[in-house]
Amino acid sequence: MFRPPVSRRFVGIAFAVSIGAGIGAGTVGVWSVAGADTPPVPRVGTASATAPADATASSPLTMDQATAIATQASPGRVVEVQEDRDLTGLRYDVTLVHENGTATEIEVDAATGQVVTTEHDDDWDGN
Repeated sequence: MFRPPVSRRFVGIAFAVSIGAGIGAGTVGVWSVAGADTPPVPRVGTASATAPADATASSPLTMDQATAIATQASPGRVVEVQEDRDLTGLRYDVTLVHENGTATEIEVDAATGQVVTTEHDDDWDGN
């Protein structure tokens, strides 16, 4: 009886690896077509304010630095700053009150210094 020189197990593993590589290459190809070097990251809101030059990936922003970024993005009087640790890392929630009685809550990523979200409250009551 004739027996093939390659086992079925080897063929199955080789097939699975080639499928996985094809999926990975296709994903990278989609990013490349879009002109991006890295995968796209959805952002809810951004501002021109960025992290200070002395902030690096190994040294996250301080609360004062995050407050400065938030006031640059939406000038006002800071009434509250809270640390928020979620699955994506440390973020600061900065609440600012404006002269017209409105408030803005700005969430700043401590690792990147980017404004992640901005929420406006037209009827701020202090809570």
